[in-house]
Amino acid sequence: MFGLVSLNLQNMISDTNYPNHINQKLGFEQIVRSAKNKCLTESGAQKLSEITFSTNYDHILEALSLTDEMREILVLDYHFPLSYFEPQKQILQILTIDDAALDIEQVVALRKLVDVLKAVLHFFSIESNQKFVTLKNLLGTTVYHAYVSDRISTVLNAKNEVKDQASSELQKIRQALRNRQHEVSLKVNSIFSKVKQSGWLDSDLSVTMVNGRWVVPIDATHKRKITGLVHDVSATGKTAYIEPAEVLHLNNEIVELEYREVQEIEKILFELTVDLRPYAPDLAQAYEKLSDLDMLRGKALLAIQMQGIKPAVNPEPGIHLVQAKHPILLQNLEKEGRKVVPLNLVLQTNERLVIISGPNAGGKSVALKTVGLLQLMLQHGFLIPVSGSTEMGIFEQIFIDIGDEQSLENDLSTYSSHLLNMKHFIKNAHSKTLILIDEFGTGTEPSLGGAIAEAVLEALNQSQVFGLITTHYTNLKHMAVSHTGLVNAAMMFDTQHIKPLFELEYGQAGSSFAFEIARKIGLPETVLQSASQKIGQSQVDFDKHLRELLRDKKYWNEKRQKIRQDEKRLDDLLLDIGAQAEAIKHTKKQTLSQAKKEAEEILRSANKQVEHTIKSIREAQADKEKTKEIRKEFESFKQQITVQKQSEEEDKILKKIEQIQNRKKQSKKPNKPILIDKILPTDALVIGSKVRISDTETYGEIASIHGQKAELLVGQVKMKVELSRLLSVNNAEYKKNLPPVKASQNTLYTDRLEKKMNFNAYLDLRGQRVEQAINALQIFIDDAISTDTKHLKILHGTGTGALKVAVRAYLQQIDLVRAFKDEMLELGGAGITLVEME
Repeated sequence: MFGLVSLNLQNMISDTNYPNHINQKLGFEQIVRSAKNKCLTESGAQKLSEITFSTNYDHILEALSLTDEMREILVLDYHFPLSYFEPQKQILQILTIDDAALDIEQVVALRKLVDVLKAVLHFFSIESNQKFVTLKNLLGTTVYHAYVSDRISTVLNAKNEVKDQASSELQKIRQALRNRQHEVSLKVNSIFSKVKQSGWLDSDLSVTMVNGRWVVPIDATHKRKITGLVHDVSATGKTAYIEPAEVLHLNNEIVELEYREVQEIEKILFELTVDLRPYAPDLAQAYEKLSDLDMLRGKALLAIQMQGIKPAVNPEPGIHLVQAKHPILLQNLEKEGRKVVPLNLVLQTNERLVIISGPNAGGKSVALKTVGLLQLMLQHGFLIPVSGSTEMGIFEQIFIDIGDEQSLENDLSTYSSHLLNMKHFIKNAHSKTLILIDEFGTGTEPSLGGAIAEAVLEALNQSQVFGLITTHYTNLKHMAVSHTGLVNAAMMFDTQHIKPLFELEYGQAGSSFAFEIARKIGLPETVLQSASQKIGQSQVDFDKHLRELLRDKKYWNEKRQKIRQDEKRLDDLLLDIGAQAEAIKHTKKQTLSQAKKEAEEILRSANKQVEHTIKSIREAQADKEKTKEIRKEFESFKQQITVQKQSEEEDKILKKIEQIQNRKKQSKKPNKPILIDKILPTDALVIGSKVRISDTETYGEIASIHGQKAELLVGQVKMKVELSRLLSVNNAEYKKNLPPVKASQNTLYTDRLEKKMNFNAYLDLRGQRVEQAINALQIFIDDAISTDTKHLKILHGTGTGALKVAVRAYLQQIDLVRAFKDEMLELGGAGITLVEME
């Protein structure tokens, strides 16, 4: 089990990292110190000092799982019962030596050890079998012997004192000792009362003990008035401390009994040691396992502090960092209330060596050290501060050339030191080596240094190494474009505000922004113009083009992102308007129903009035013609009321609909207003009916009907649609919303419909290079967004995993991608990525 001294992993350890102080150079020693400070015991801290760089995939996984499970326990506040249990090693050694015996303090420490072991084993026994499996395996056959705890309890009480009942002889001795002490107390207090009453003592002193014997204080001038031995005199000589003759023999008996008590306790402890000796091997194992847990607890607490997680780990070399942070920088900036700009970086088979360029103080060295430190932490079993989609490979060795290694002792210049490092790299690096070189080729004449650096880079590339190299040399930037295995990357720079952004951008070289920085600092413009002339126009133009590329790429990336965000907000707005329209339809229906009821009530009142009038006419013996005339006037009055009431309510509804349509017209997306249509019964739709597909702006004419589906003619395109989705429209509206008849525009409209109807939500990228695959994936995702397809499936295969890593790195950047995951195992597993769109 990696990182645990008790498991003897020397055969799995690699000592080939270069230079020998690489841990100090990359800051790993500081990481270890931070974890050691969080340990409870010296043994746990010592184990952290002894962990080593491992290249064994299985054991690295196990070490990460151990720390991750401990982190989960601490984060979820499981009240893990591990507590201080040292010192123990000396005790365990004594247990193995014949004729040796533990003292009381050592027995107390041993009791603490077994109590902690009991609590820890109980903790893991009550957790479900699926939880903390790796930690349970770590404890393995560790045994808690109840006899050890019970046997110690026969000797020590709850206050860790030897019990009277530890032996019958000790019980007799202590009982006799208490009796004699009581007798002495009575006699000494009696004599002291006489001294006080007689005025032989002026001070407020009382009976005390000197050299283990009870004495009475008395003024020195009266000391002869008490028979006994003078044991002490005060510093001033005014007070004498006398042991009265009456208690001499009793004090002698007390001293003898106390000596016998000590002897009996030693005998009891020896017998206890003998009884516990057979359990020494199990106790030693328990001590080691608890020390391992303490070490893991220190690593887990550090992981919580620096937001570390267990990433996916591959047995082959490679790195795919997502949202990675330098742990030391993270903690330092948090103290200042600042945030670390996370690093995204990929090292894979066809892009093994990343040439990072950009301005000074732009973050190149930090990116380099972040990669090196996180790789060291991972292969020492530490969790690292990255996103959950990060994947890390395993390297057999790490070589670094970072900082000034000038040596006065060995008479080495900075450049000579760099060359010695390069010599070691070329001689010893291979396809499982990670190299990190900062400011490649500097320290000598630029043109010569650049040429040597280019030659060294060619040799390293031929060795198939992985790594990062920071540089300002233009020839190395050109080389990365033309050589397989190399790739340019640039630290982004805000040209508007002349400040670094600390973001790494792949696929292009970066400008040093030397002139811009010099201009911001205030260097005279005449000096800058002179410098431009000296380096030549071609170099100035090259650097200018690099700056423009970085600026333009940043601009268009931001623009594209903003367009997608605006489209999503617009879609949300349209959904909201649609919901409001549906609510208005419901309100209209309710309002018309209420208006009808009110109209009927008015009519009933009018009927009563008319009947009353007719009754009056009859009573007045009016003729029939007069009655018919009155009824005719009433019917006219009735119709007028009904029409007026309905007209008022419909006017209100139409005004509300008009407001919604106006809101939609003001939105940026050139869609037509949402129309409120009446959904006709299925049997009301016939061949030739003009309809609109619900939830769309697609209008067409029914060409034929087959069961519950209709064949719809939309422009030049035929499509089958469920009858339940069709809304009836009038001829005027149908003609108004048909696409223009111009051939080019009609073709465009038809293409858009066909694209939506025929879009395949399945993409097969197998066999493609990463660059080809990403281009195809970009088009695929854009089509999915334009056709509003929610669920996608991407087949990339397993292979080396590089294609999968690239696909997921791209998906991570798309805001409209809600989530992605592996397909179910039986349907393709890790070889297929399922994508859910917003």
